[in-house]
This record gives sequence, C-alpha cells and structure tokens, in this order.
Amino acid sequence: MPKTTKEQLAAIKADYEYVKRTYGDVIDFTGSGMEAIQLENLLNAPSIETAVDCFKERLISLYEDGYEVSDRESKALPYFDDERLQAIGDRHLLPIPAIDIQ
Repeated sequence: MPKTTKEQLAAIKADYEYVKRTYGDVIDFTGSGMEAIQLENLLNAPSIETAVDCFKERLISLYEDGYEVSDRESKALPYFDDERLQAIGDRHLLPIPAIDIQ
C-alpha cells in the first residue's frame, strides 16, 4: 500500500480507472445518489483523503454489485479470472465479488 496520501490517491485512481476501462462503471439500481453524495463530500471537505474515500466507495460498489452492461443490467466482475482485480481487491481490502450464475 502506498505510504503518502498522494500516493494512495494515485494508486486507487489508477485501480478504479483500470476496472472502469476494462469492464465498465458502477450501476445504481437503488437510486442511492452515490455520485451526488460523493460530490457533496468533496465540496464540503475538499481533500485528498475525501477523494480516496470516494474512489474506494466506487470500487466497493463495483466489487459488490458489479458493473453496468446495459441500461439497468449489471454483471459481476470476473474476479477469479483477472489477477489484477484480485490484487486491487487485496490492496484496498475490497469484498470478493459475487459470482454470476447462469
């Protein structure tokens, strides 16, 4: 794990961008307003720590709920098929994703 807060931000941002670019972004079935809450947090407490927390929340959501395949449809991350997903999960203490059963 990176030592400084700036290193943590760079690492978690790169990890989030890898997941988003390779698989897709978070889908919000619940209408929880994650993006609005994260924006409010950043505006109320603009700091590197807050940005790290926002990226971690998005990664947790991706690992727990999957990524957007199409409108209102998600798919679990292929955690066991992608060693980088496993390394990202270990690095940020993320939950092991559910497995899609077809």
